[in-house]
This record gives sequence, structure tokens and C-alpha cells, in this order.
Amino acid sequence: MESLKNIASDHLNNHQTLYKLKTPPWKETFRQKCYQRLKDSRARLVDKFRGLKMCSDETFDVLMKEDWKTLRIS
Repeated sequence: MESLKNIASDHLNNHQTLYKLKTPPWKETFRQKCYQRLKDSRARLVDKFRGLKMCSDETFDVLMKEDWKTLRIS
């Protein structure tokens, strides 16, 4: 009779361990994924600004002169 109880309790324990597992560290996983998305987003933004060609002083002067001319004509 004792061995039958032991077998039944072992089976019950095995069954419970299948469903009562400790949850994975979802908060840490969520935090890491958020951090990675933020890092990627920043990298894309910085790359976007690095890719812009800066106007040289000559280009800036030409643009200002053209704008000034259009203002004087108006």
C-alpha cells in the first residue's frame, strides 16, 4: 500500500512540475529588448545626420544672396 501511495505521489509531483514551473525572467527580457530598440533607433538617427552633407560657407553665401535678391525684387 505504501509503495502505491509513493508511486501516486511521485506521479502527482511530476505532473505538477510540468505546469508549475518558474516563469522565465520576462521583465529582464523585455528590458533588454527595449534597450536594444532604443540603441538601434539612436544609431539610425545618428547615421542619418552623419549622412547629411554640410553646406560649405560658399554654398551658404550663394543661397543667402539669392534669397536677398528675391526679397529686394519683391
